Amino acid sequence: MIRTIRYDFDMVPVVSGPKRAELETRGIRDARLGEKVALFRDRRAVLALKSADATVRELFRGAGFSLAVSERDLEAGRYCEEDLESRLAVLGALHRALRTDDAAIREADWNGFSLDDFLNQTEAARPISSADRCNVLTWPGTRRTARGCRAGEGN
Repeated sequence: MIRTIRYDFDMVPVVSGPKRAELETRGIRDARLGEKVALFRDRRAVLALKSADATVRELFRGAGFSLAVSERDLEAGRYCEEDLESRLAVLGALHRALRTDDAAIREADWNGFSLDDFLNQTEAARPISSADRCNVLTWPGTRRTARGCRAGEGN
């Protein structure tokens, strides 16, 4: 049985929080330190893009996608509520690039990556709040705080 590729993606900081804090402590203040990149959760989506024509890869890279796999473990069709703004920016860039109606994009080999499925799944995706993620991802050693889930001692 062939499973459909899932096109869920997460917005991940290019520079991790601890590294960003270290750079800012050293006096390095640059807006690019807060940039995020889109990472697909399904390895098959990444593999399809990696093997697609260069035109397709550059379309997604130019919009803000990386060809790496996200390690987040959210349920299908959901994304972190706090990623909405950066998610919309990436999707907007992709839509603008697609509107160019470039023949190279239309005629490219997408290698099994379905733009229709990607767009349909992306449109259907719904946000999940940090509080809801805590309810879903509760395990011993995790405690809830005002700012969300934190690993620590006890519940």
